[in-house]
Amino acid sequence: MTAPIFPAAPVPLASRAVPATFSQDNDAALVWERAFRNVLADSIPFYEGAVSNSQQAVTDATAQAAIAQAQAASAAASASAAASSAATAAEAVSAWVSGASYSMGDLTFSPVDFKTYRAKTTHSSVATDPSADATNWVVITARELASKSVAEAGTNNAQSMSPLRTAQAIAVLVPIASQSVAEVGTNNAQYMSPLRTAQAITKLAQGLIPIGTKQTLSAVAATDILLTGGYDEYVIKFWGFEPVQNNVAFHLRTSTDGGSTFDGGNSDYVLSIVRGAAGSSGAVGINSVTSAEIIVAGTSQQDGVRSGANYGVSGEIRILQPAETSRTVVAVNSLWFAPSLQFTQAIGGGARVSTAEVDAVRLFFRSGNIASGQYQLYGVTLG
Repeated sequence: MTAPIFPAAPVPLASRAVPATFSQDNDAALVWERAFRNVLADSIPFYEGAVSNSQQAVTDATAQAAIAQAQAASAAASASAAASSAATAAEAVSAWVSGASYSMGDLTFSPVDFKTYRAKTTHSSVATDPSADATNWVVITARELASKSVAEAGTNNAQSMSPLRTAQAIAVLVPIASQSVAEVGTNNAQYMSPLRTAQAITKLAQGLIPIGTKQTLSAVAATDILLTGGYDEYVIKFWGFEPVQNNVAFHLRTSTDGGSTFDGGNSDYVLSIVRGAAGSSGAVGINSVTSAEIIVAGTSQQDGVRSGANYGVSGEIRILQPAETSRTVVAVNSLWFAPSLQFTQAIGGGARVSTAEVDAVRLFFRSGNIASGQYQLYGVTLG
């Protein structure tokens, strides 16, 4: 399934200030609204599938890392056992005795050079030391333990490996990709740990990537959301934001200093919102070039958000390319119950007037606290 493409809002929006084209513009807005809802509904399986695929990739990478660790442990154990066997054999070898009887295969060490020798023949009554008797003895050369540099080079076949040297060799010869290499996704000569796999998915995956967990609010004046992770876009899905005070608008402001302050001057934003309510005829457009916030819900004194349990406002906010030094655009789609119990929807959004990188947003009601609500932040990586 391909990524959904949402239709652009018609321009200009219907306005009573332009009665000559109000009916035509209003019809265009209604057609666009239906198309937007259809795409929004069809996009749910795509985003659910993207999240599921990402989770499976992390699971598979974790299993591969466990296999690699088990193989390394097995290799280290084999090396340790071999070293132990060699040490045991060395301890069992006795000094050579002149004139003694030896069978082929017997081990002894020379009192002359203290090296270990194996009998090539069965013999007795020989007085020549094994170090000088190539007819009856062959020297056994013990394998030297490899140095760190030799182990990491991986080309010497005449030295032994300890568990430490095995681990050092694996670290160099089977390298784990760095975060930057993992996020580029073009290197086929390094391995991925579970952490690197998750980082690569976060950077390369299409669709919505959850950032943190779903947040639940209770009795707060506002909620500040940091836009972390370096994504191209961010999406905030929110559910059941209920105001303490009845009939109040729900707003958004942006920050350019990590949430220390939020811009709220009377000319900091421009906005364009289309509102429609169940039982009413036509849609209402709200346009402003001088606003102190971006409207999320509630475009007039009569259609604010109703207070009380099981009402509130829900919807989706999309912050478009906030890391760019431009006039960050915020797209809004929200639904709520007005005080008269009319079910109401607002579609549109706003933009900053000044250019800057946006790194946090604040959600709040026009007056009074947020009684309750939940939200989940997502990141979006564009291809």
